[in-house]
Amino acid sequence: CLFVADKQTFIFIRSFFMYCFLKKKLKEKRGGVYIEFSFVLIMFMVIIAIIVAIMPIFAYIHKINVYANNIARVISVEGGLTSETIYRIEEYREKMELEDLSPDYSRSDFFDGYKVQLNNEIVVDITTGYNFKIIGIPINIPIAVCAVSRSEVYYK
Repeated sequence: CLFVADKQTFIFIRSFFMYCFLKKKLKEKRGGVYIEFSFVLIMFMVIIAIIVAIMPIFAYIHKINVYANNIARVISVEGGLTSETIYRIEEYREKMELEDLSPDYSRSDFFDGYKVQLNNEIVVDITTGYNFKIIGIPINIPIAVCAVSRSEVYYK
């Protein structure tokens, strides 16, 4: 076991040995190292390309989830779906730069039109898809988001 006084010295020694190892491998005349390195580099680049193509999906799902939760919150504070709440929901959708999403309120406990009594459940379902391409292959990912809230308004 090699005793090293501090971390910087250890990193230097390890770097030196890695440098010597790579220098020795690159001086070999066989050429197998170049083939292995090129293969590993190509695989690494393909993996990075796939990750870069997939990451926007998660951002989009998060954006829709925040949108659905805010819709449920607005309805619970207002006590139902009125023209004012629908206007606020559309305004919020435009600020978030989302395309035409149609929230589904069919599982909510509405009465007397679109009012929600105190502590009744409000369920907002949004179903959409995300289209993207990986290496020229078009893929459609279905996305379903559900947000649940409780009404905060009491109607006599």
